[in-house]
Amino acid sequence: MSALEAEENADVKKEISTRVAQIQAGAEGPEAERLLAELRSLAIQVSVPKAAREQLMEAMREAGIPLPDSVDRWAKAVEAIKGVWASKYNDRAYFSLRKIGLSFEDVRMAVLVQRVVPAHYAFVIHTRNPSNNDPGEIFCELVRGLGESLVSGEVSGSAFAFKANKADLDKPEVLHYASKSEGMFVGESLIFRSDSNGEDLEGYAGWGSH
Repeated sequence: MSALEAEENADVKKEISTRVAQIQAGAEGPEAERLLAELRSLAIQVSVPKAAREQLMEAMREAGIPLPDSVDRWAKAVEAIKGVWASKYNDRAYFSLRKIGLSFEDVRMAVLVQRVVPAHYAFVIHTRNPSNNDPGEIFCELVRGLGESLVSGEVSGSAFAFKANKADLDKPEVLHYASKSEGMFVGESLIFRSDSNGEDLEGYAGWGSH
């Protein structure tokens, strides 16, 4: 993240580099867990440069997204941004990188700021059925509320799912009915998601959102 290059972050950048070097040297088990926890803590200490905040505000204005209307809400936005940065150093990201032979230095983490649509229903449609790899079928999962309950893995149960032949979409086949006991609903708000140059790497699974 380019924020580390800011002068005000020189000290925390040095601390992060030291621990990254230690973990890349082959730390395992509890030692790796300790270093990763320290890296996440250090990422939270990174100061968001003034220029980055101004760019965010301008982009939000251009997109018609209401700006946080208080000091407290701005503080929460900055906290969310840093929380996403810190997710670069979660256990899953570390083991994914090690599996494909990459270092933390190879990953450039950005934060994608999106306006949350207060949806009643959300869905994911695959244009190739992932269960059988059939390019002639679509596969769809649908849930009540926000799609986070579908993609985050934090809400137990199954989504409503069906498949359909692309040549005969009027005759879908229900695969299973919904069993999720919770739906996620919010008012007008923002979500902060990770976006890195490692997202499309096969076998890489590092991410975060707030």
